[in-house]
Amino acid sequence: MVASKRLRLAIDKLATEGLIADDCLPISGQGVNNSIFKLKDKKKNKYYCLKLYKLPSEIDHRNRFKAEKLFLNYMKATGIRNIPKIIKFSEIENWILMEWIEGVTLNQIDSEKIKQIVLFTKAINREKEPFKSLRAKLNPASECCLYPDQISWQIKNRLERITKYIPKNKIELVANDWINQLFIPSAITEFNKFEASVRTRGHWDNKRIVPIASPSDVGIHNMIQSKKGIFFIDFEYSGLDDLAKLACDWVLQPNYRFSPSQEKELITELDNNLHHIDRTWILRFQDLKPILRKRWTIIMLRTYIEGGLNQRILKQIIEYAR
Repeated sequence: MVASKRLRLAIDKLATEGLIADDCLPISGQGVNNSIFKLKDKKKNKYYCLKLYKLPSEIDHRNRFKAEKLFLNYMKATGIRNIPKIIKFSEIENWILMEWIEGVTLNQIDSEKIKQIVLFTKAINREKEPFKSLRAKLNPASECCLYPDQISWQIKNRLERITKYIPKNKIELVANDWINQLFIPSAITEFNKFEASVRTRGHWDNKRIVPIASPSDVGIHNMIQSKKGIFFIDFEYSGLDDLAKLACDWVLQPNYRFSPSQEKELITELDNNLHHIDRTWILRFQDLKPILRKRWTIIMLRTYIEGGLNQRILKQIIEYAR
């Protein structure tokens, strides 16, 4: 079902419940995997965010709607305020109407923003009851790192889609040469190092991996500076994960990679604030970082197999992978 038809169904459904949409503007720069709209209620003169979720498929059977709804409800139950509130939803049609967070998306990180990231992580992972019991009801995050034997498989599975692709033009041939001559040998080396560490080092013992509540798809693109402070948005990949993976997600995000000093500050602050997490997560972070950078590179190479690659994008991918 195309987005325009799904949008009309959602607007019609809302109208039956008393919310008459006056304006409905698509939001650019958001919702790579979904359709997001800024909706104005004609009666209340109030804005909302309407999110139409990508439907599960044979290739990608993640239910983004359920993941985000479950995580938002979990955070609400634990008293988190700097997140969007759910106003209405349709499980049948896979959409959620949330409050509109007025503000600006961040474009840089500083020490104060890192503190906010850590405080948010701490707040959604409080050790006491009933928070632990509520957290235990969450599902694993998308491509979580709770099970080390699956991590390499996840990345190799993504890589296989890249290697099977047959280049169709000059820039794709250039990319194909780089992938086969440089990227894949480097990736194999990192996979071997990682798998050896998992087999031989004690910090990968499953008993040491403490599942935490993780937004998973993190980055400054999902942080909004409002008059009330910083709000965190977009939880469709959220769930239980290893703190080591969440830290990697922050520092490796291609849209804004942390500098070495910012990375050190984040790791130190997380370690100081999440006392109940076994400190071996820092060692797992060090093991995970190289192979998760490979994973991000493979994700960026999606433009290569989808026909959207150009010289500028390829240059960005190669620079990121170094």
